Order: sequence, then C-alpha cells, then structure tokens
Amino acid sequence: MSNEETRGKIIKVKKLWWLKINKKPIRTTSFNNAIFPLVLQVQYSVNNKEYIGKKLVAWDDSFTQVGQDVVVSYNENKPQKILSLRRR
Repeated sequence: MSNEETRGKIIKVKKLWWLKINKKPIRTTSFNNAIFPLVLQVQYSVNNKEYIGKKLVAWDDSFTQVGQDVVVSYNENKPQKILSLRRR
C-alpha cells in the first residue's frame, strides 16, 4: 500500500464549538488560550472519479476558508479516505 497525493478544494468548514482544547492549564476566562477543532469537507478526484471526504484538524488559520486549494494525501487502495491535508 502506498500513499498518493492529489489536489482538492475545501467545500465546507465546521468548527466544533463543543470540543474545546485548552492550551494552558491556568486561564483567566473559559475561552482564554482555547482552540476548537475543525471538520473540513474536501472535494477531490482520483482517476477521474470525484470524492468528498471529511477530515478533523486542530484549529489552524491555514484551513479556514471555503474554496481554498489543498493537497490531499490518500491511500491508493482506499481513495475515499483522506489521510492528511496540507496547504498547496
């Protein structure tokens, strides 16, 4: 099994407000230094077949815009499952 890459486009970004990750043990407010993970919905094609996959990522400014181009890493045997994303 080998990993392959293709280009994709973010079509939906959803912030998980109910899943807060605290970056510091001591906070002055409940949201001070807290991050919220994102669920990204990405459209990409492999061998002329279109896929829409989801990927959970820690909150990051580089993955917040719908329409942003990304590089999708997937397994050649299961192209419908996104292994990782990175900026293009």
